[in-house]
Amino acid sequence: AGIHVQRDTVYSHEKIEEYIIRYRNIDGWEKTADLICGYEKQNQDQLFSDDGRTLLAGSFIIEEGISAHGNYSALLEGELQRSPYYTLKGIKTGDVISSSIKSNISSEDKIDNVIIKCEFTDINGDVIELISEPSPGRIDEDWYMSDLFAKIESQPMDGSIRCYVEYTGNNSVSLDDFTIRVYSQN
Repeated sequence: AGIHVQRDTVYSHEKIEEYIIRYRNIDGWEKTADLICGYEKQNQDQLFSDDGRTLLAGSFIIEEGISAHGNYSALLEGELQRSPYYTLKGIKTGDVISSSIKSNISSEDKIDNVIIKCEFTDINGDVIELISEPSPGRIDEDWYMSDLFAKIESQPMDGSIRCYVEYTGNNSVSLDDFTIRVYSQN
């Protein structure tokens, strides 16, 4: 099991023990989506990924001055419990979804209340939810990172998946750098 890689020494200077090693995936996996939303690209009531090519849907509150990276973050509080979402298209059985979010929560709250979710209806009509594990890592004294890594086990009905961040706490959370990557095997 695992991914097979090819290892090459690209450069070596043995006298000072300096090397550059390159690893190549030889299993045929390729990254088919690589999206990051740092909540920096806005145009009126629209929010885009950092490259400006992918529109995120849903309601949002942007706050300035609180961020892990850049100038802005998204705020979830009160009635607004879900982040804007990505809709990923062309997803098939066997694809792998990798997602992460940076979050800044109040000291009275638990980081387990920040959950990454990807959901879809499969070809049998069942609603499938992929949910991040409650094991975030601390980035610095203010920010945590939560991750989701999941393999698509059943075919999405229309080949699309919706991914977002949900906050289940009672206070508020600031979100930054919502990242989604999709890997497909040829």
